Amino acid sequence: MINKFSFLISLVLFSFTAQAVVVDQIVAIVNNEVITQSELFSYQKKIRSKKALIDDALLQFRDVKKLSTDSKYLVQHLIDEKILDSEVKKNSLQATIEKVEQEIRSITKRNQISRKDLVRSLKAQGVAFSDYQAFIGKSIERKSLIEKQITSNIKISDEEVVAYYAKNSKGNSGQVYEYKISHILFLPKNNDSAAALKRAENVLKKVNSNPNNYEKIARQYSEDPNFTEGGLLGSFKAGEMNSEIENGVKNLTTGKASQIVKSRFGYHIFKLNKKTLVKDPELDKQRGLIKQKLFAKSFRKYFQNWLERKRVESYIRIN
Repeated sequence: MINKFSFLISLVLFSFTAQAVVVDQIVAIVNNEVITQSELFSYQKKIRSKKALIDDALLQFRDVKKLSTDSKYLVQHLIDEKILDSEVKKNSLQATIEKVEQEIRSITKRNQISRKDLVRSLKAQGVAFSDYQAFIGKSIERKSLIEKQITSNIKISDEEVVAYYAKNSKGNSGQVYEYKISHILFLPKNNDSAAALKRAENVLKKVNSNPNNYEKIARQYSEDPNFTEGGLLGSFKAGEMNSEIENGVKNLTTGKASQIVKSRFGYHIFKLNKKTLVKDPELDKQRGLIKQKLFAKSFRKYFQNWLERKRVESYIRIN
């Protein structure tokens, strides 16, 4: 009887000892939160699985492959995540179930699937819908914090956009010249380019002799089928004209006539009526993209500086 009782005590003690062995190890403490060894293993497992639920708020600053292999590197990442969540609580930004459901409805709508399809897909990946809701809630909270603390403080000025454009567009200052030009056109009739050139040379002599009579000479000699009074061709920004034409007028002084310029249309004698600096239309085309690039660069800098400040303000202990 005594031997049986002793055996039972031994079993109980062994059971307690076995349980003590599997107690999770704390690898770091961040404010009132702990990071455990099992949390590290779980996160590394998620990283290796492309279908796992991982919030990407901080992943843009990390080497994702390194997170799956380097535990010390991962601890630093999880510390930053704990700091984010701590700031969420401090700023009372907890997501309500209504916000979570609203976001889930937006997700199903964007992906053109039903809620049942979403639940079925998550189940196939081994993810409970309740875990998915918690994941969406945490993502909303972190995004709200980032918007409040970082994004709302980033302003990209027009001067920054122009400076970026100038630096990355071969010195273009964001302004280009606009040329208002007239021309006298000579067409190669019956493919006789030589005769057209000869006519142009004769008229150029008249223009050079009487520069103030350019409009009158244009009216008399231009062969432009769409001729307008004075030979007015229109206003064109740099880059909008045929390269031969632009090269023929860009160095002209206002009011002066050009030499003979050959284009695919024939031979021209141009007159520069006006030359003004205007906003480069290419800058307007690229403005949105440039703002995105500048914002992304500023966001990265602001976010990293913010995290560094919060690390200093937080209690962090790594075991």
